[in-house]
Amino acid sequence: MHRPKLANPITAAGIASSISNKNNNSNNNKSKRSRQFSISKQPTTTNESATVSSSTLPHYEQHSNPHSHSQSQLIDASIDLEHYISAMEARRNDNEPDVWAQLQQKESDILLAAELGKALLEKNEELVKQQEKLIEDYSGKIEKLEQEKHVLRQKLAIAEDESDQRVLELQSDLNELKDKLQTQDAAIRQAEKEKTILIDELQHQNTRLTEQIQEAHATEMKLSAQIQELKDQYHYRNSSLQEHVNSLESIKTELNLTTGKRQELERRLQHAQEEKESLTSSLEEASDRIHMLERHAREQETKLETTLQALERSQRENNVLSERLGADTNSMPGKKSLQFEMECDEEEASFTETGKPSQMWIEARSVYIQLKSLVDSLKVSHDDDSGLNSDISLDLESMDNTMSSTDRSEGDHIAIEFRQGMLSAMSDELTRLLLNLDAGNFKKMLDQTRNLVLEQEDEIKRSHQLIQQLEAKVTVTDVELQNVKEERDQARGDLVDNTDRDELLTKAQKERDAANERRTKAEVELAKNRVELMQANSQLLESIQQKVELSQQLEQWQMDMQELIDEQMRSKLINNRRVASSETTSAPPSSAAANLAKRVSSYKLWSLFQR
Repeated sequence: MHRPKLANPITAAGIASSISNKNNNSNNNKSKRSRQFSISKQPTTTNESATVSSSTLPHYEQHSNPHSHSQSQLIDASIDLEHYISAMEARRNDNEPDVWAQLQQKESDILLAAELGKALLEKNEELVKQQEKLIEDYSGKIEKLEQEKHVLRQKLAIAEDESDQRVLELQSDLNELKDKLQTQDAAIRQAEKEKTILIDELQHQNTRLTEQIQEAHATEMKLSAQIQELKDQYHYRNSSLQEHVNSLESIKTELNLTTGKRQELERRLQHAQEEKESLTSSLEEASDRIHMLERHAREQETKLETTLQALERSQRENNVLSERLGADTNSMPGKKSLQFEMECDEEEASFTETGKPSQMWIEARSVYIQLKSLVDSLKVSHDDDSGLNSDISLDLESMDNTMSSTDRSEGDHIAIEFRQGMLSAMSDELTRLLLNLDAGNFKKMLDQTRNLVLEQEDEIKRSHQLIQQLEAKVTVTDVELQNVKEERDQARGDLVDNTDRDELLTKAQKERDAANERRTKAEVELAKNRVELMQANSQLLESIQQKVELSQQLEQWQMDMQELIDEQMRSKLINNRRVASSETTSAPPSSAAANLAKRVSSYKLWSLFQR
């Protein structure tokens, strides 16, 4: 903003002196007095301007103060303006008309007006800045309030969603609880119905038993009446004592026969109990075998995992060896054709400048010889695991011996033709043989488990046949017991016609009671045996189902194993082809021997663990 430049009092005095010099000829006295007045008034004007500037300066400096001092600044400016107006009125009332003094006074008035305008403009700018600042503050606060309002709206929406979700969850829980309550009510009603039915059945049985007891009591009364009649008839009849003795002997013989049959039935029952115990023991053995087979299956799975890990480890080692072989071939100096290397320069590259074979070639050749001997031993001992383990141990010992005696075999390097790629081919052959052995071992284990399952099924069938035989024996014993009852009734009828009815009747009643007790005991034991047979049948059915499921799992496991072995062999062959295509020289002997020893030792440990 443009601010007007204020004239200082010195320039105004110079202008007044130049005007007075021009009018010197017209009025010398006035010019002298004006100059004196200007000289006398100059310090006053300078003092006034200084006071004005000093009064405006703090006023200007007060603009930089905070907004709390704005009211005091306005009051000071109004006081200065009143002083200025009062001074102007006092000067107007002055009776001495002096042009130069008026000019000087007007100039000072102009200066004061300029200072006041400047102060007012600065105050206006300060107020504008304060207003802008307040507007910015209010706009920032409004924006913050809008943001808070937006956040609160989002929170409200989230809270509404959560409340709706919670209401839905509570409604679903309420529906589930209602369904459960309905099911429980239905179960309770069903139980009450069954309870009422059972109570009715028991009541019917009780009524039937009471009726039977009443009928038995009536028959007993009839029999007692008949016995009394027979007694009367006996008293009237005079039979011989020999007839009574004969009848007693016949009754005794019949009783002896019944007791013998009873003992035979007891022995059969004891035999049935022993057979039942043997069946339970066989069932327990079957369950133990099932658990053993399951544990064996888990062990086979762990062994399979270890075998797969060993195969992956051997694959990685083979890849590392192939990479090292590639690095060695790339680092060999000289530019030779591939056909010339394949045909002629194999032996020259393996010899040093002195004509002797290099240490790497010798060690690679010794590793090849060891691998070849190990492969031959594996081929020879393919059908015998013990021979495999012994050959592996012997091969490991021979490997150590040949590694220690490589210096002695330097002169025999021409005896066996050793070319590029033979070492990798021999290692591939060894891995193939190991995989075949693993597959054979797995097949043997699967066949063994299958045979065990078949044997267990045969045992279950035999136990089922034994149970059927026991059931047939139980039915036979029931028939025999019925026959004994009929014979007892017949003997009781024969006793009615014999002499000495009182003693015979008491004995017959005692024997009848004893026979009834034995019969009830036999019926209770038969019922127990039937219940136990039913339980054994259910357990056998469950064991058969478990066996079937186990056989299915074993078949599935065998199929998975076969697929996994095929996939491993396929991936192994593909990797070997890739390695053989990229491989150009033999492997470093020390690392190859160490890796081979690790692989063979891991296979040996795995085979021992399998045994």
